[in-house]
Amino acid sequence: MRAQWDAGLKKLSSNDYNDAAVQFTQLINSGFSNKEVYVKRGVAYYRSKEYEKAKADLDEAVRSRINTQELFEYRGNTRYNLEDIEGAATDLEKAVSMGASSAETFANLGNAKFRMDNFREAISYYDKAIAGGKGDAVIYNNRGKAKSNLQDYNGALPDFDKALELKPGNTNTLQNRADTRYQLKDWKGSSADYEKVIAAGRADVEFYQKMGTAKYLLLDYAGAADALNNVVQKRVRDKDVFKMLGLSLAIQGNCVEAAKSLSAAVSMGANDKEIFTQLGKCQYLGKEYSGAIESLGKAIAAGESSKEVFQYKGLAAFNQKDYDNAAKDLDKAISLGADDPEILKTNGDIKFLKNDFAGAVALYDRAIKGGSNDAVLFNNRGKSKMNLKDLQGALVDFDKAIQINPSYTKALLNRGTAKFMLKDY
Repeated sequence: MRAQWDAGLKKLSSNDYNDAAVQFTQLINSGFSNKEVYVKRGVAYYRSKEYEKAKADLDEAVRSRINTQELFEYRGNTRYNLEDIEGAATDLEKAVSMGASSAETFANLGNAKFRMDNFREAISYYDKAIAGGKGDAVIYNNRGKAKSNLQDYNGALPDFDKALELKPGNTNTLQNRADTRYQLKDWKGSSADYEKVIAAGRADVEFYQKMGTAKYLLLDYAGAADALNNVVQKRVRDKDVFKMLGLSLAIQGNCVEAAKSLSAAVSMGANDKEIFTQLGKCQYLGKEYSGAIESLGKAIAAGESSKEVFQYKGLAAFNQKDYDNAAKDLDKAISLGADDPEILKTNGDIKFLKNDFAGAVALYDRAIKGGSNDAVLFNNRGKSKMNLKDLQGALVDFDKAIQINPSYTKALLNRGTAKFMLKDY
């Protein structure tokens, strides 16, 4: 039996696991008294990946009161491969305390701790596994994920980079790196990784949402809109998604769809001044003047003070024939630097309608200086000058209006009146 024992050990050390198991089985059947034989046969079965047989032998060794590093190391690794994670951790920790230091043991113990959500200990064992030469893609990925779970995103990123270097294109690692880059506000990197994950077939709504957010923050509004549309199509009701989608569409000039998304965001409780500004602008361009006035008013109440918000609100009020409020808003827009000839002309028209002829002339002058060449403008400036007793100046304006539009009846009549008043019969 001693010779057969030595032969079994020799087979085991030379990696001849099947023959070693046969030798140890013969010894057990012959009544071999050294219960260490169960450990050795368990090791042979483990190396042959016959984990159930290995566990049975190693359990028998424990019942026989054998207490060695080898026993607990192999039973721990066996349990890990049989998905007995807590049992594996218990045995492997005991083996390590007894001096076990193989990279495989540290790797499996790290994985067990990781799956038990004990991330700090997992990282410690992964460090030892890598130091022992077990630096494969799985270990680097899991160590990175453990660090990420502990919010050590800067520490996690190099691990995911290394894992992808060892196993390029791995979807799980790409996702982990994308999430980590997203947390680090690396919008360009996270967006690129999410695109690769999605291209690989992982069409999770979360990936589209994060990619859309990253692209939005990168000012890639076309890319953001494409990604966020995928989120909306999956019937996700998130005000931030509708906000970013609506703003992306508005910035691209697609006001019809932008208004739908921005209105949805408002209905869900969004009250950002930027939302109300863009919604009001789109409503104005869509000739929804009452809605535009309401939205732009909310933008102003929320702290928006740009010339644009007053400009569109004033124009909307003008189209509603609310000249008093239109004048207030357009005056404000102009005081903030609005110098579009159409804005100046519109505000001039309001002054004209309210018989503020001097104010009208001043605004018409600025509109003309800005390039406006409108027959109505010259006619109205001429009429204002006529009311201010500047008949010669009025006559010049009426001439200009008729030059632009020879059949402009009002200008012809006004010119006739001016000539009459000048006694040019």
